[in-house]
Amino acid sequence: SIVDLGLVNFKHASARSVSISSPATSRTWSDFDTADSWTGINNADTFLNSFFSDVKTDSSFRMFTPATLNISGDYKYKDHMYLSASYSQSLMRNKGKSVKLPSVLTIAPRYEKQWLTVSVPISFSSYYNKVNLGTYVRAGIFYIGSDNLGGFFSGKKTNGANIYTGFNWPIHYHKLEDFDGDGVSDDEDECPDFPGSKYTNGCPDQDGDKIADDEDKCPDEPGKRRTGGCPDYDGDGVAGDEDLCPYLFGDENTKGCPDQDGDGIYDRIDKCPEVAGEKRFDGCIEEQESDQEVIDTLIKVIVRELNLRDLDDKSMSSKFKDWDFNKYEYWPVLGAYNDMRWAAELQQRLNDKLAIPFTIKTIPGVSKYYVTLGKAATLEQAIAIQKVLDRPNVNSELNGKLWWKKVEK
Repeated sequence: SIVDLGLVNFKHASARSVSISSPATSRTWSDFDTADSWTGINNADTFLNSFFSDVKTDSSFRMFTPATLNISGDYKYKDHMYLSASYSQSLMRNKGKSVKLPSVLTIAPRYEKQWLTVSVPISFSSYYNKVNLGTYVRAGIFYIGSDNLGGFFSGKKTNGANIYTGFNWPIHYHKLEDFDGDGVSDDEDECPDFPGSKYTNGCPDQDGDKIADDEDKCPDEPGKRRTGGCPDYDGDGVAGDEDLCPYLFGDENTKGCPDQDGDGIYDRIDKCPEVAGEKRFDGCIEEQESDQEVIDTLIKVIVRELNLRDLDDKSMSSKFKDWDFNKYEYWPVLGAYNDMRWAAELQQRLNDKLAIPFTIKTIPGVSKYYVTLGKAATLEQAIAIQKVLDRPNVNSELNGKLWWKKVEK
């Protein structure tokens, strides 16, 4: 706030603006003893002219009021503990006809309860060289305080000492009506018949995510507003029923499922998951298999998903026959993440639910984390790992597809 901004025009015979030059000779206090016998403004004029030379007086002049900028704040940093601060800055120039108040900075820590308040204000003035320590105590409706305790203990300068006291009688308003008792008054409560939260304007929020149940797509699970109140376990920005792979980092174009080559085709149905392709070629850049081969592959998938039998060693061997185990390592990958925490979450979940010791691997220079059972160093190891992972319960838990990462040794 800005206070006392303005001016006063004096135009009266009893008003004086006086300018006096420094006297050529010294004066003593006894020279001014006659000042106690004045009977009017004319005596003041006579007195000044008899003691000083070059006196200029004027009964018509302008004075500016002591305009001041005040800034204050109050902060609660824990129960019953507050810190207030105020700053007063004079807006008047040092020259000119005006009243200039000193600029003061005051900081006051405070303990406050219903019937007791104790505060210790500390003020800084005179370019922050002068420090005054005060106190304030309120007990019930009675209060007493001082802005300068030091003035009481100084034998030389006591003009700064002060004390104030008084009574503070609170005027309590009637308690606001709150039919459902949730702490939100009926006037502000959008659901006055059902207990709710202040964050939802008094409407129910059973999962406590600050989103009202009628706006929450997942009212039983806490989530974010950007995901409609649903949890986003894999952090891919797709949540709730819209995320078909809630525990695997995915893409919006594939409804939250992994799409490592970014061609908009979910890795599980992408025949070429590491190479961006076209939908008409099932994710490949060109047709990969004949119709008969597609039928054979579908039969194998159906048989595996129904858990009617395991793949035989012969068909399994043909899958890895062209792999160079001397030059490359092959990792069975169940999830790839840019964030370590999501990889760690998937690893923990698989270890707990499937009782298979999955681990997290990284490739030097690549900022991705791969959840894997291990690495296949030989054809036999690759077949063994594939048998363990290509099971309905594993596929169901992953809600995705096993793929292999080839890394040069």
